[in-house]
Amino acid sequence: MTDQFRFDSDALPPGQAFDAYRRLYAVGSDVSRGAGPFFAWVRAVRLDGLILFERRLDGVVHSRSARAGRDRFDHFALHLVLSGELEGGRESRFDRAGPGDLLLVDTRRASRTEARELHVLTASVPRAAIAAACGALDGLHGRIIGAPRTFVLRDLMQSVVRNADGFRDDVLPSLRRAFQELLNATLADLSTSSAVLLRLDQARREAAERFILAHLDDRDLGAATVAAGIGASRSTLYRLFAEDGGVARFIMSRRLGAVRGALEGGATEPLSALALAHGFTDESHLNRRFKQAYGQPAGAYRRSVAETGEDAVAAAVRRWAGWMIEVS
Repeated sequence: MTDQFRFDSDALPPGQAFDAYRRLYAVGSDVSRGAGPFFAWVRAVRLDGLILFERRLDGVVHSRSARAGRDRFDHFALHLVLSGELEGGRESRFDRAGPGDLLLVDTRRASRTEARELHVLTASVPRAAIAAACGALDGLHGRIIGAPRTFVLRDLMQSVVRNADGFRDDVLPSLRRAFQELLNATLADLSTSSAVLLRLDQARREAAERFILAHLDDRDLGAATVAAGIGASRSTLYRLFAEDGGVARFIMSRRLGAVRGALEGGATEPLSALALAHGFTDESHLNRRFKQAYGQPAGAYRRSVAETGEDAVAAAVRRWAGWMIEVS
């Protein structure tokens, strides 16, 4: 099943709604009140390294001016406006995005946006996905692609967000590939000659990722076994995962993500069993690595899941923080 969460300001007491929303977004943006009454409704799903949101927002400002280049965010956010208006400014490098517009935002760069009666679809995607679509990444921050070029991508994004329940884990890579192909078509006018080679690299990398996900329980999983499994040279593999810090680091991030997902899903197995099932040497090894990635050992994370109980905002904050670490 897909990892997901929801937020609805109307479900909270009026005096608490905005503070709860600001708390939700504190992982990546500074949030302040905009013009008009505040409203926020969010549905979010995580699909194999791709995060999709459907949001209805009004009277709220998101800013990364003080965070860009200083936090761990290193991905692109794509905002596809369904209705209303997303207002930018000089630092965001765009003035206004309206219905049918797709806005590209590089999280390494400063941005400030204000939502005005906005209904928007957002995708948080790794830089490699944008590179495969466009080639060069310079100059993409603040670029807007207008309708009708965006309509097919819009339909896919909205359908996936609204129908995410029930997808098995082995189906998620197919959904991500469908998104990538439509993204390539949508951004075709921004594509450079280097994109062709980058797409070939991406296909090889996806094969490697599928192999890794299928063998997370193998403690001996490494560059040599992955290379042999997909019929690629180790040098090719090292190049494909260079931006991730290497193959071993990517494998570890997927192991940790799988354990985090299991804990979020209420897994009852002892941590020692979860550790062995995901390729860790033992529980101590899991806890040490988990703390490095998420700021607390796996045991403490499990307790935080149990303690939040019916606190949907706390659960969403914790889940989203984990997602952002993985996508960046």
